[in-house]
Amino acid sequence: MKRAFSLPELLVVIGIIIVLAALTIPAMNSMGKSSSLNSVVQAVTGTLDLARQTAMTQNRPVEVRFYKLPEDGQPSGTPTDYRAMQIFLVDYETTNAISKPVKFSTPVIISTDETVSTLMNETAFPEQAAPADAPVPPAGPNYRYRSFRYRPDGSAEVPSNPAFTLTLVNKTDPIKANNLPANFATIQIEPMTGRPKVHRP
Repeated sequence: MKRAFSLPELLVVIGIIIVLAALTIPAMNSMGKSSSLNSVVQAVTGTLDLARQTAMTQNRPVEVRFYKLPEDGQPSGTPTDYRAMQIFLVDYETTNAISKPVKFSTPVIISTDETVSTLMNETAFPEQAAPADAPVPPAGPNYRYRSFRYRPDGSAEVPSNPAFTLTLVNKTDPIKANNLPANFATIQIEPMTGRPKVHRP
């Protein structure tokens, strides 16, 4: 006759499973956040490369806009975080969208700390109101943006001192040293070549 598990034995096994689950869930969450950050870094650098290539092949300036949007699910709320971008071909006095808005995976945003994101320098890159002819779903015209342009030769209209940077962070991560969380990615654009470079901790 086969002996079945007793109730205390089953409780011990269940307890072990619970402890193991409690230990692995934080690690899984951390891996998920890291994966989101990596995918946004690839999306941003890919869009910047597309903007640069388009400027050279079309022999026209291309404008790169970074969008400050309301919280998810609140399209009529106050814009809070820079978490999307889009590129536009500049044809004399008009601009035409080259791509759809590239929205960042939650919870990734651009840090608004000017010391790590010079994109947030109000003098060099003033925050502007949304133009009526360029709505961003689902917020429509309820957003703000900052921008810079690529020239037809592939160079970028950004200052060299200080270097142009934007730093991507997970909004929910605690801030540690240098006004940054433990995991982040800084994208720097070299003015003469217009090429983006990624710096990671």
